[in-house]
Amino acid sequence: MIQANWYDAHRTIIGICIDDKLTLDILNDSTCRTHDLALSVNYPVTLMIELSKTVGLPPRGFVDSIREAVAVHQDVGLHTIVYITPSQDAQTLWQEAIYTYAVDTSIYFFVHSRADALALIQQRIA
Repeated sequence: MIQANWYDAHRTIIGICIDDKLTLDILNDSTCRTHDLALSVNYPVTLMIELSKTVGLPPRGFVDSIREAVAVHQDVGLHTIVYITPSQDAQTLWQEAIYTYAVDTSIYFFVHSRADALALIQQRIA
């Protein structure tokens, strides 16, 4: 299951929580939902993606879906994108995929906790 909504009342952070096994449908749905939310306001927003410990390895076709997700991230003008990953292995996997396809990697960050993500977001906004 995927939950993608505004994380804060000011609509500056889109929060996505992926708490099941990751499928291409889930990844594609999160990309579409992010696109819709980001375009519903007229200012750059932050995306915070939290992967649960049960997400596991990416599905077959992951590379093409990540390529599309990165294109959407950069097309809608996201300010900061923070991935919260459950382990160093997961972090490395996502980091390699993102850095392979992102034109502007300066907006992507990888942390291990929601608290770290929120601190990083506050630092980037200030």
